[in-house]
Amino acid sequence: MFELLYRRDEIEKMVSELSGADRIAFDTEFIRENTFFPKVELIQIATRDRTWLVDSQKAKMQDLEPLLRVFEDPKVLKILHAAQGDQECLFTAYETVAKPSLDTAVAASLLGYGESIGLANLLKSAMGVTLKKGHARTNWTQRPLPDQLLQYAAADVEHLVKLGDLLIEDLEKEGRLDWAMELTSKWEDPAIYLPDPDGIAERLAVGGKLDDRAYSTLIGLVRWREARVRDLNIPRRW
Repeated sequence: MFELLYRRDEIEKMVSELSGADRIAFDTEFIRENTFFPKVELIQIATRDRTWLVDSQKAKMQDLEPLLRVFEDPKVLKILHAAQGDQECLFTAYETVAKPSLDTAVAASLLGYGESIGLANLLKSAMGVTLKKGHARTNWTQRPLPDQLLQYAAADVEHLVKLGDLLIEDLEKEGRLDWAMELTSKWEDPAIYLPDPDGIAERLAVGGKLDDRAYSTLIGLVRWREARVRDLNIPRRW
């Protein structure tokens, strides 16, 4: 079961419970097919026993502030799977990142479950839990969201704290917990979500035969493009 909420009083009630937890799980549903920045449509939150879905499309920015403070609370470990996309969403939409955090995909790779294992396969292998599939590319902008989609979204975090507990225990036995936390912390650095036109230009120039003038022109073009796509909020590939 889960609770769907978006009002300030509802969020504050949820936060009062989250703040007393040692570990919470979260995930996001977002779209970015036609935009440069991902647009967060739903934030899924869970403890070991309860699950909430925050409708970030309907919630006002100021109403989300109590939840954002939980994401920044150093006493609460945030468990998530494949952290990069969710952390980017938090930063570009709300100028925050969740920390401290543990990426269960990173933990799984250090424990021999395989590189880049999906959440469904990891839950099946580690806990014998089977997730229903079929809505990964759903249009999360529709309102109201059908109950079937809400159930699908809730399932992404329902077992995530208990999965984190299991992986953390195994990591401690192997002496690899600090390593997993260090690797996960890469996605807690806001700098990686900021524009780096000079770095992009350098990668584009690899293998090319550019003289100083041509390379300077390339840097100028990339700087202009990066500023432009952000101003227009359109995909870079466009």
